[in-house]
Amino acid sequence: MKPQVKIGLYVVTALGTLVFGILFFNAWRGMGEPAPRTPSVAPSVTPEREVVPMEGSGVMTGRGLGRMIGWGLLAVVSVVGLGALAAYDITQYTANRTGEALFDDEGEEIGESTYEQVEKAYGEGDYLEAIRLLREFIREKPQAVHGQIRIAEIYEKDLNNPLAAALEYEEVLQRTFDPERKSWTAIHLVNLYNRLNKPQQAVALMQRVVAEFPETPAAAKARDRLEASGIELTGSAEAPEGGGGHPPDPEPPSNLPPGFRPRGG
Repeated sequence: MKPQVKIGLYVVTALGTLVFGILFFNAWRGMGEPAPRTPSVAPSVTPEREVVPMEGSGVMTGRGLGRMIGWGLLAVVSVVGLGALAAYDITQYTANRTGEALFDDEGEEIGESTYEQVEKAYGEGDYLEAIRLLREFIREKPQAVHGQIRIAEIYEKDLNNPLAAALEYEEVLQRTFDPERKSWTAIHLVNLYNRLNKPQQAVALMQRVVAEFPETPAAAKARDRLEASGIELTGSAEAPEGGGGHPPDPEPPSNLPPGFRPRGG
């Protein structure tokens, strides 16, 4: 969500809560106020029979009651909307501070000041500045894989630039890090290739995922996609038999140089 839109929603819901709340309170308070006293005018009042003015009961009409209920409902809707916005921002902030803390492969966390600068720029909608700060950190710590993944996410989701995001993910896949996370990163790049109308690159990358990470859930997903597209899995891209993920039986030894295998019969 763009910061301008978020600010506008905050303003609208806050004003709605205030205005509708005041209108509801005024209608509710008017319900209990007594009606104006109407003095009794008698041509002759004797001490034995004095007329005592009666105070109004303050009973609200049906129209007034409906108006009060309407203001109350609008106030509740505004409060719920404001609370939802606040809860979303709090959740995002907490997730960014904990679940998405930028760690490199050695488990070193991005410095507090650097992280706060990145999040400040991102929160203000200055995505290019956030990318610049992340690149500075990556130059200092080249193994900060998650930092580069964060750059790719900003390109894709906030700047709507899938090509730049794909280039970032391609560089990420050249690094060495957790196999399961790397395989899912590759699947995400496959989705970007499909958006960019690059089916050949998408197929090649899925075959690579199946070959290099055969036991991961991402490989299973890639395998299903390839089979659904009618693409045969050949060589190392075949699904492991028996569900155990074991490689095929080794071939008989040969006198060929390393890296070569005899022709199949």
